[in-house]
Amino acid sequence: MSRFNLNLSGRRFPRYRGTNLMLTGVLVLILVFSVWQVAGFQDYTARVSELNRREQALLVESEHLGDRIEELDQRLGRPDVQAQIQEIQFLDQVIERKNFSWMQLLEQIEIVIPRDVHLTSLVPQVRREDAVFVQMEARGRSIDSLSEFIARMEASAAFRNVVVSLEERDTVQGVEEVRIVMGAEYLPAALGLASVAP
Repeated sequence: MSRFNLNLSGRRFPRYRGTNLMLTGVLVLILVFSVWQVAGFQDYTARVSELNRREQALLVESEHLGDRIEELDQRLGRPDVQAQIQEIQFLDQVIERKNFSWMQLLEQIEIVIPRDVHLTSLVPQVRREDAVFVQMEARGRSIDSLSEFIARMEASAAFRNVVVSLEERDTVQGVEEVRIVMGAEYLPAALGLASVAP
């Protein structure tokens, strides 16, 4: 049997210290990253839970509001309530017409109307404080005079959106006339006037 005489006392040990430090640092980084990931996941889970809770609360509130709206619709649909609403709307129109400044409107129409054209109907509807819709019926001896009337209204700063809804010829006391029905927006605010009487 052969004998081995190994003397290792003179050989240097490999340098594992640097490698061990590097691996320890990597392990610490992995642990820190893992802790950060867990904390982020917990925060995300908490936010999702909070959002779910808010969503459920909003759904409950939405259902409650839907029931409330349905209840109010049923109340508004009753005949007595509808009658009250119509009465209020009628009274509003009466008040608006009572406070409407007829003199200012007639002055503006007098400026643009030709001599051989006359109005047979004039109905204002106050829609906003700065605009009034005016429905009118006019008669003239010829279509040219009525066309001139319409052109003057469109050129005036007091009126806009002039629309003719009806044009017909008829005979009144043996005289042939042209009748038109038209609407326009009357703009007293554009002239520095008030739409209601002071």
